[in-house]
Amino acid sequence: MSIQVRAKRSDARAAAGHNPTQWKRFLTLTWEETEKLYHSQPSWSSWSKVPANVQTQLLETLNESLAQEEIPKITVEVLNWRMAQAIRTAHKKTNNDDTSQSEASGATVGEANQQSGKDAASGRYDPVRDLVRDFQ
Repeated sequence: MSIQVRAKRSDARAAAGHNPTQWKRFLTLTWEETEKLYHSQPSWSSWSKVPANVQTQLLETLNESLAQEEIPKITVEVLNWRMAQAIRTAHKKTNNDDTSQSEASGATVGEANQQSGKDAASGRYDPVRDLVRDFQ
């Protein structure tokens, strides 16, 4: 059964031939591999940027792990579906963590107050702004 990268999760699971327990284990194994891959090569921010030989090696590694647990092997299509999502998630997570850290360390109280004034002018509810305003 052939699937596309934008296929639904249920379609991908059916293509893999996994039951719910096997599918969860497959997702866990692929996430572990994604973290290793992405942290070793952050420039591989999408599955299409990962070299073909690395993709092939990953398929073999995953299928060996799955076989050891008596879980049906996956096809290239299932791997492409999963890794496109997993790498995108890892990339977003890393970027969100970086943004949160820079925002937390970079904004001064004065900058926060200036931003609060902008938000107040827009009339949007902002619990942090309102809390800061209450203490001023």
